Amino acid sequence: MAKVLNKKKVAKISLKASKKVSKKKNLKKVTKSVIKKVIKAKPTKVKTAKKVAKKTAKKVAKKVNKKASKKIVTKVAKKPTKKVAKKVNKKAANNTSKKARKSA
Repeated sequence: MAKVLNKKKVAKISLKASKKVSKKKNLKKVTKSVIKKVIKAKPTKVKTAKKVAKKTAKKVAKKVNKKASKKIVTKVAKKPTKKVAKKVNKKAANNTSKKARKSA
């Protein structure tokens, strides 16, 4: 089974990301890379994926720009969470169909 993400791993990913960021424009790029890493870590449930994506986006935003408006953070967080959820769902669907084939 796929591993559920550790809090420590998430923290490390967000730390690395926050170091790379200097401007608001970079925030989106960084969150995208964070999301890719999250998908690679293969969270088993969509909920965990969403939580991780939101947390990392918020952490990065905090470190980058404490004055950054919450709107930016939420916007950035929402887009990738949808992507993650879609990909996680696809993987879950694929797994179930494979299991169904084997049992049939």
